[in-house]
Amino acid sequence: MVSRTVTLDERAVQGLRASFRAAMKRDPQTAELADLVQEAVGEEILFREGLARGLDRDDGVVRRRVIEKMTALVHPSAPTSDPSREELRRWFETYRHRFLRPAAVTFDQLFFDARRRSAAGADAPAAALAALKSLQQAPPGAPVPPGVGDRFVLPQRMTDKSDLELGHLYGERFVLAVGQLPPGSWSGPLEGRDGVFLVRVIDRRPARAPAFEEVEKLVRADWLTVETRGQRAAAESLLPRYQIALPAGVRDQLASAPALAPILKRTR
Repeated sequence: MVSRTVTLDERAVQGLRASFRAAMKRDPQTAELADLVQEAVGEEILFREGLARGLDRDDGVVRRRVIEKMTALVHPSAPTSDPSREELRRWFETYRHRFLRPAAVTFDQLFFDARRRSAAGADAPAAALAALKSLQQAPPGAPVPPGVGDRFVLPQRMTDKSDLELGHLYGERFVLAVGQLPPGSWSGPLEGRDGVFLVRVIDRRPARAPAFEEVEKLVRADWLTVETRGQRAAAESLLPRYQIALPAGVRDQLASAPALAPILKRTR
């Protein structure tokens, strides 16, 4: 007999947080944690329903395959038409955290490849920084004198890059260091994955919540991706058969997340 109570204990929720942290290099916000809980509960429901129908017997109890099979049975077809603008607005209001514009920075960089330089050239970044500081009276963003630094695969000016993008390109230590730099002047050297850098911050753009009209195409793409996959709708159609158990603290934290409202109604 398949249990009709789905329990996500504190350890399971911490596992969701850890997986998000490993991928995004930060802790999930409340709405993002709600997404993770919604998906985890949905997967568990579909998995149990698949087991109840014996869908594991021909596949050797492969969880993902059972979930996919159950989704196909409960939600067998993709959406037959595009969503209306009203439906997209509702989707945006429910999942608006997915469309937030992260903070971003624009900066110039000079790269110094320690592997290509002899021990005598190890002081090149510091010498270059001193020379650049002597030019600080030049207008902000003025071109860098030619011949400074080594060739690098990325452009000298990096425009509107988020912390996540920079983390993938340079590493987390570089991200933390750039976040502390004053705008307008050359600083460094900063350690990156491929060598050391001198950096001049040109501009910082704070995180912001865009209007629906600005991201409508992204909202439509997100709706189509989720609804074509069918797993969310399939799991919600089976949700009334289940009780959901969540730690009280997690339940309180996620109480304001609209995407999780159907699940929270079934919690105890």
